[in-house]
Amino acid sequence: MAVRNRIRILSAAASAATLVAYARYRKEIREIRDCVDRGSTIAETAAGPIEYAEAGAGEPLLLIHGAGGGYDQGLLIARDFGEGHRVKVYVTSDLALPAYPAAQATRF
Repeated sequence: MAVRNRIRILSAAASAATLVAYARYRKEIREIRDCVDRGSTIAETAAGPIEYAEAGAGEPLLLIHGAGGGYDQGLLIARDFGEGHRVKVYVTSDLALPAYPAAQATRF
């Protein structure tokens, strides 16, 4: 009898954990869709066109994230450390330009 009770308790705990995980997943998906729906802007600069997006309010913070994603990925990264900042995320759209950080920073 005690084994059956433990199994029921573990089963209920696993079901509750699954529901919590699913609720968190749905919340994150909603936030991701909101980021993408906000869109981005193309700015023509002396160094060529750049794509950027802004979010938040407060002290400005420029975020240059690694390769493999767009402005939406950068906005998601900014959630983790951008609180209290107006975050500007950008992705260069001209791969012929130098990609090292000092060169990227001069584009704004």
